[in-house]
Amino acid sequence: MSSCGNDDDAAITYESQGTILGLDVAQCACCGNWLLTIGDNLRIRQFQTLPENSDIDLNTVEFPLAVRFNWSETNGDCIDHVTIEAIAVLID
Repeated sequence: MSSCGNDDDAAITYESQGTILGLDVAQCACCGNWLLTIGDNLRIRQFQTLPENSDIDLNTVEFPLAVRFNWSETNGDCIDHVTIEAIAVLID
């Protein structure tokens, strides 16, 4: 028997929880990305995009948005930038 449901989220083990705060609208070389906190740490990180298979539309969701995700530090000139590897909305 086949199923039409997508169980991709159920197969992923998420390492972190956090909150997407919205878009950084500042005008600087390392600005203009999406703002994120990880866990209880109030340090604000930034990311540019979500994974292609994400069903989160950052242009239409309401912020702050609680999420669970996997991430890594982004190598480059800008500090506090991360790459989101997998993500899902955190549902209580």
